Amino acid sequence: MKISICIGTYKRPLLLQRLLASIRAQRVGGDVEIETIVVDNDEHESGARTCQEFLDLAIVYIKEPMRGIARVRNRCLDQASGELIAFLDDDERASEEWLATLLGAMRRYGADVISGPVLVEYDEAAPAWVKECGAYEHSRYQSGLEIPVCGTCNVLMTRAIVSSGMLRFDETIGLGGGEDTDFFKRLVDAGGRIVWEDKAIVYEYLPLERSTMVWLVQRKYHNGVVQGRHIRRWGSTKQWIVLMVREVSVGLTAVVVCGPALVVSTTLGVKWLVRASRAIGRLMGSCGITYEEYKHFPGPDHAMK
Repeated sequence: MKISICIGTYKRPLLLQRLLASIRAQRVGGDVEIETIVVDNDEHESGARTCQEFLDLAIVYIKEPMRGIARVRNRCLDQASGELIAFLDDDERASEEWLATLLGAMRRYGADVISGPVLVEYDEAAPAWVKECGAYEHSRYQSGLEIPVCGTCNVLMTRAIVSSGMLRFDETIGLGGGEDTDFFKRLVDAGGRIVWEDKAIVYEYLPLERSTMVWLVQRKYHNGVVQGRHIRRWGSTKQWIVLMVREVSVGLTAVVVCGPALVVSTTLGVKWLVRASRAIGRLMGSCGITYEEYKHFPGPDHAMK
């Protein structure tokens, strides 16, 4: 069986190096062939030299100078030749049993897509509130649970489900993000099944530069915009109205409370800031307003400590 591991990257050669090293360390059976596809969205090919260090991984390196995450991921789909296709982000590293665990879950559950958890690795100098507020953590579920949507940060899917539905990442989203959840929403609507495997772990490095309230507020606002945009696109009129009423209430409450809460406790205040930012983002997204997060945060490389 052949598995194509797909990675989009942009100006992160050191983090890409860490990720490729974790792919090299994967423990899979001898009947599994792995190809690694790296699509570099940097016109200056900042990831090329790193890929040269891992030629034993059967790396396919592709330069995609036109900015856009969906475009990068579609190039991955075009290049992938495996019966199964995995996606990882370039700021992650996979645990040694990651791929074997995903593959075992796919055989066990008979799903079209298997998704797993992303655990945050904080910089040692990160403020205490960053770890305590919980805002950087990702959702986790019980293994075997069927979920309605997932992202591309830790996923394994069959080529058959992609080909049968003629599925592509929506390039009109541009640098706004959320093209992965949109992709998997359409996959499920086409009859695909996504199942969670909680033991298929990858780790995401959170650089110190992102351990700030400003970055977190902008990230949660962006998350809200994406969620609101999805409701606008996929939800009913009733769902849209409910969202508007709820988020106006939540947003106003959070804006009023977050100031006093910050005085009492940084961690408590940050939690209310997150609620306010996300609620405002959902309102904006549901009204058709976009936010190109990846235009503001292009994802430069960070030194590893």
